[in-house]
Amino acid sequence: MPNPDIMIVVGVVVALIGGLLFIRYPRWRWHIVIGGLAAAGIGVFVAWYTLFRIDDATYAADKSAAEAQQAQIDDLFDEAGAGAGPAAVTAAAAPAPTPTPPTAAAPAPAHVDGPAPKLVGGREKALTPTAPEALGTLPEGVGVAVGAVVPDASFLRLDGSSVKVSELTAERPLLLVFYRGGWCPYCNAQVHEFSTGYPRLRELGVDVAFASVDRPDAGAVTKASWEVPFPLLGDPEATAHEAFHVVNALDQAGYDRLMGFGLDVEQWSGEKHHKIAVPAIFLLDTDRTVLWAHAALDYKVRPSLDVLLPALQAVMARRGGTD
Repeated sequence: MPNPDIMIVVGVVVALIGGLLFIRYPRWRWHIVIGGLAAAGIGVFVAWYTLFRIDDATYAADKSAAEAQQAQIDDLFDEAGAGAGPAAVTAAAAPAPTPTPPTAAAPAPAHVDGPAPKLVGGREKALTPTAPEALGTLPEGVGVAVGAVVPDASFLRLDGSSVKVSELTAERPLLLVFYRGGWCPYCNAQVHEFSTGYPRLRELGVDVAFASVDRPDAGAVTKASWEVPFPLLGDPEATAHEAFHVVNALDQAGYDRLMGFGLDVEQWSGEKHHKIAVPAIFLLDTDRTVLWAHAALDYKVRPSLDVLLPALQAVMARRGGTD
């Protein structure tokens, strides 16, 4: 591929030679002018074509690099434990032993200052639909079982105010969806699908809310990506996640490796605990009783609305219809 700088130098040299010939041979001036214009036209075309090819090649290279980077990030999620491996989840979900009286106050959670990062282009990645036989199941040690009453945990609204589960379920049943965060392309795909299908969910007589460890200003970035019609709740310290037994921790090595790809979960949550959610869905009655529950250790596999809606409809019918 010709070098544009060389083409410019050649063009200048040709122009100088043409000028000298124009002065030296008056009888051939028009021939020289016509030849010069033709040469200039050819030069402009070659330069334009060269630059176009360079831009095209650069775009292709950038696209290929971005795709390769995303593939590496996906692999890192699995290798670093962010894919919610059974061992990590079981350990996080297991009830804590009865503590002995402390001799000193426990340290406060470490916070991270600074603005929330921007969700570039609302990046999302296609999910694998949950198999019908796996729908409505909970892995061992994860989630709250059907029939149990969930704790009256608190979340943060996008304006920073606090809201409890009892407030969210005061008027009608609540479909509460735990997602990993606005930095996760698979979670973004789920948020997008539920936003599009929100009217179908409301027809069941349920409210919808999504919850993550993202702090409110980070959640606002996600909400603006697709004009999300339902609340996006924050739980930066992961206390509500722990109450629902849907916590998975990213180890320091995995966090550091993700940082190399511009994924800083600390900035999204504002905390240094590196905890994220095991993707889970709970249908809660107005008294906070679990009517239906689902969770999966593979964060890439989640129920599609086409499969989820009939299951929820059956549950609501057994409950006694819509509110």
